Amino acid sequence: MSTSAGRTHHPCSKPTQTRIRPTLRDSEDTADRLAEGQAKRLATNFGLDPATGTDNAFFALAQTVKLGEEVGELHAEVLGALKYHRSDKAGKYRADTLGGGLADVMFCLALLAQILNVDLAQAVSAKIDHLSCELFPNKMPGTLSQELATAASLGVKPAAPGSAGFDAALNTGTIKWAVLQDGQLVVIPKFVNGVEISHAVLSGGEPVLAAGEADVAGSEDTGYFGLSINNHSGHFQPSAESLQIGSNAFSAAGIDFP
Repeated sequence: MSTSAGRTHHPCSKPTQTRIRPTLRDSEDTADRLAEGQAKRLATNFGLDPATGTDNAFFALAQTVKLGEEVGELHAEVLGALKYHRSDKAGKYRADTLGGGLADVMFCLALLAQILNVDLAQAVSAKIDHLSCELFPNKMPGTLSQELATAASLGVKPAAPGSAGFDAALNTGTIKWAVLQDGQLVVIPKFVNGVEISHAVLSGGEPVLAAGEADVAGSEDTGYFGLSINNHSGHFQPSAESLQIGSNAFSAAGIDFP
């Protein structure tokens, strides 16, 4: 996956997003900033030093308990908003207090992430992008075991850009490629000793974001020259639109196609 300004961009992310997506990202950015200040205040109040492993572990466990408390209160808020409470609790929890309960949980999560040194805003952004992707499953699962065995017997393993196996695969002629669910580009030779290698070998049979075939000349040392690329894969049958994901993945590896 490519990066910009220290932030990872998922291959399915788009320049323009629907309204809910930047709103979620912005909310997590704000929560992160507030949580950082709150973490410092709590550490001071309880005499904790985040740099000390024991203190930080205590801090994290305490915040996890607090998160459980807030989630319990959110359960009550949801029941109240849906009017599923017992009659003696009627009016205590209402639809107009539900937002506050949700915000409490989000803030507790942000504080826990701050304690554990997790970039929550980036994690949420990556998760949204991941969920927005169209995945293409292996249409021929019944033959997977034999296909993997054949590849193993021929010494074929998926290779990512930057590895010795990547250039070796390119030098065999036409390659098969796939972009895995985490955005990683991997390739294998189309043929080895006259035997065609299955596309499913690239992902171990797992769904992919994009797949196809390509011809590439050159090497990491001399520079690459993309000759042709397509989305041909009988196993995954990816959409025409997914080819752009593949092109972008190759471009990130220094390979551009005409």
